[in-house]
Amino acid sequence: MWLHAEGQLKEKTTVPLVKFERLVLQPLKPEQVKMIVTFKPTGANRYGTHR
Repeated sequence: MWLHAEGQLKEKTTVPLVKFERLVLQPLKPEQVKMIVTFKPTGANRYGTHR
């Protein structure tokens, strides 16, 4: 750490890694992929989403 390198701390500090549960994503079904690919926006948001 830079504080140790500059002499601000006498001992080098370590930060332990945070343990967390990994999220396993489920793959998309072919129907879901088709819905995403063929999506056509309508209404006021259509100009900002797909051009």
